[in-house]
Amino acid sequence: MRTREVAVIALCLATFPASGQGLDQPETPPLPELGVGLPTAALIAAGVAAAAALAASGGGGSDSGGSAGPGGGSGAGSAPRSLTYTGAADFQTSEYAAQQGLGVVKAETLYYNGHYSWYMGAAADPAAGTGIGVKIAVGDTGINPREASTGSAIAIDTAGSYDYIANRAGSGADDYGHGTHVAGIIAAPKNGSGMHGLAYNATLVSFKLYDGSGNMAGDAQRGDMMLRAAGAGAMIINNSWATTAAITSRSAAELQQMMPQLIAGSRAYVAAGGVVVFAAGNDYGAQPSLEASLPYRIAELQPGWLAVVAIDGTGTIAGYSNRCGVAAAWCLAAPGGSLGSGLYSMQNNGGYAAMYGTSMAAPHAAAALGALKSMFPNLSYHQLRDRLLFTANRNGAYADANAYGQGLMDLAVASAPVGGVSVPTGSLATGATAPVEGSGIEFQAGALSALGMQGKVLVVDNYQRAPFWVPAQTFFREAAPRLIERQWASLRMNPRMEVPSNGRLRFSHSEGLNSVVSAELPAYRFGFSTGAGGEAILGSHLALAWIPRLAAPGVESVALGYAAELGGMRFGLLGTVPGSSPASQPTLDSSSLGSRRALGAVMQRSAFGTTYGVSAAFADGFERPIGISASGAFGVASGAAASSGAFVEHALDGATVLKASFEVAHHQPEASGALTAPDYSLRSAAFGARRALGAKTTLSASLKREWSGDAAQLHVPLTIDESGNVGRVTYNLPYQDLVGRTSLGLRLDQALTRQVSLHAGITRERTGFGTTVTGIAAVVEIVH
Repeated sequence: MRTREVAVIALCLATFPASGQGLDQPETPPLPELGVGLPTAALIAAGVAAAAALAASGGGGSDSGGSAGPGGGSGAGSAPRSLTYTGAADFQTSEYAAQQGLGVVKAETLYYNGHYSWYMGAAADPAAGTGIGVKIAVGDTGINPREASTGSAIAIDTAGSYDYIANRAGSGADDYGHGTHVAGIIAAPKNGSGMHGLAYNATLVSFKLYDGSGNMAGDAQRGDMMLRAAGAGAMIINNSWATTAAITSRSAAELQQMMPQLIAGSRAYVAAGGVVVFAAGNDYGAQPSLEASLPYRIAELQPGWLAVVAIDGTGTIAGYSNRCGVAAAWCLAAPGGSLGSGLYSMQNNGGYAAMYGTSMAAPHAAAALGALKSMFPNLSYHQLRDRLLFTANRNGAYADANAYGQGLMDLAVASAPVGGVSVPTGSLATGATAPVEGSGIEFQAGALSALGMQGKVLVVDNYQRAPFWVPAQTFFREAAPRLIERQWASLRMNPRMEVPSNGRLRFSHSEGLNSVVSAELPAYRFGFSTGAGGEAILGSHLALAWIPRLAAPGVESVALGYAAELGGMRFGLLGTVPGSSPASQPTLDSSSLGSRRALGAVMQRSAFGTTYGVSAAFADGFERPIGISASGAFGVASGAAASSGAFVEHALDGATVLKASFEVAHHQPEASGALTAPDYSLRSAAFGARRALGAKTTLSASLKREWSGDAAQLHVPLTIDESGNVGRVTYNLPYQDLVGRTSLGLRLDQALTRQVSLHAGITRERTGFGTTVTGIAAVVEIVH
């Protein structure tokens, strides 16, 4: 026997809460190129979606007590941020181009990545990535900070500065020009005139070590400079000066005798977390200068040391520059200018000049450390030094470690995620994480709007836990209401039953839905079902008036059943396990918990047209143990549940039947990380009536409700501080919204001819987060 169903009407109307605005925000612009190992396809796809705002919408809170969403109180929202720059090219102004080294190290991408991180997340300033809030010390000939043409000046911490030539506090004037040129490469202001420095918002601490005649302060003063820099909070110090000698020609003892105070001060500075940057020297040598190479003999300096060689305008190592040599492990290359042309920077007369040398290369590296610190506040200065070395360009000629060390400094890579990104699931960036890929939550329709979900999520890279932000829709999505699918499946589930002549074997089949077979023996019945909703039909084969909802999920499953009469009572057992068909198979009147493994027991009695009884069930292996599909960083394990219930069915007359049932299931989900899911109870009540309006017409009505108390909590990482503490906004997810549902349905079954019948229904359903869906469907069934 074959059946063919033709859907003639299908209409679904959905109504969402009027108050929520979370899905109605401005479009997310595309993400910047985010570097090595990042799953960019998923993130960029999320970035261009129209759902969920990047602006921080209201309702946010914190782990210290704030919460969001229904039942969770309210927290302080933040005003939308403006994406002033829409791409790296916006930073490539004439002022930018004037300092040729900026383009070589890809500073424009650093600036945009920093600005975008601020826009997306909680970096302190829209100038993140430009050195804002960071101090960099400069040991040189002093600094004349002001540009004559504009009046703008390099920011100087005069209180922390010291003039060792005049032996007095404050920033010494530059009567030579070298120090001002170096300082301009680091922090010349961005004001639309002349040129600007790489870390143009950084503050400098000036230590004057040379006078206009080239006379230099002694070893004691240089050692004291290290201590003063640390005391001023400048944990990066640039030294564009060097001793002309190869480190390989000096022993550690000789170095200790030559520069005891510099070594002692450097040890203390590095131990305090500082990074010492040294120019490699301009002696055409195979080894850097003594100072740039000090860790070769004084090993404990290595974590905080950075030697810098120079490339010229051709992009290869400059003829004048020393090579990295034995310092290759802590050495890299940066622009130093070509002989006769040099790099453009500030001059001590208020104008601009071109100079070349490793003295010009070193401040690029010092400024890069400061710029990255303003973008990645939780990374230590030593980590930032490691990041510059690790992300340097080693392609082609730059693979020669003897010349270029770790390669050419590349700020596009250094300012992007390295090694992919993960979601921090605890309160520390250095704590537990989960991969971005495979992490997410699929909410019911209307959830993001009702919760006022924040438009961004903090992620950290897998190399050093550097912070980045991605759109919330990378992880949080909404499922479209599937009421029409369930209506169709329910209307089509009008099984044709074949009974052989002996009357003991029964077989039911609903095309595309389920198949059930059972056998009736003198003392008991048993059976088997497969497909969506098959367990309910199996229950009818076993003459059970009701199946516990905990054991009858209504999704693709396989069930075994058994029933027997004993002392005037009927006892039944039903076990279900998830089926193996694709998830696209239709679901019936299932709860939002999805598939599961379950064992249900029913005991019932019939008398005077009434059947009543009780049930008990146990289940585990839930597909969605709290009503939402959650995985990865937001995952919830299946846990277990146990239920008890009662039911009654009463025939008023030969044409009308009334049914009612009630079940309470106690759930114990298992969650860790970013989603907290405490135990909860789910209550299910159903009322139904069926009326035969003649031999060919049946009218049915039903009212069903599932509800619960308590709430899960979603902790979304959002901010990070210098210590790596992760601030999380907490959203209350009431179980009433996650698993609750109220459904009202009306159904008409009409036999038109012996081969043709009509099944029609209208259902109005209110699911969690205030979404109401109305579905109207009809199916014409033709039996051949």
